[in-house]
Amino acid sequence: MPALYGCLDGVLHLGHLQMRLGMIHYLFHVSIGLRICAEKQ
Repeated sequence: MPALYGCLDGVLHLGHLQMRLGMIHYLFHVSIGLRICAEKQ
């Protein structure tokens, strides 16, 4: 489970960097990241 939090933290950090490109892009990036995190478990 801690690995999942680490993955989510990485996703949100990358998403934050992407947010300057726009909210839609940010949400898209985070949704893909969350799916990848879930599949790794």
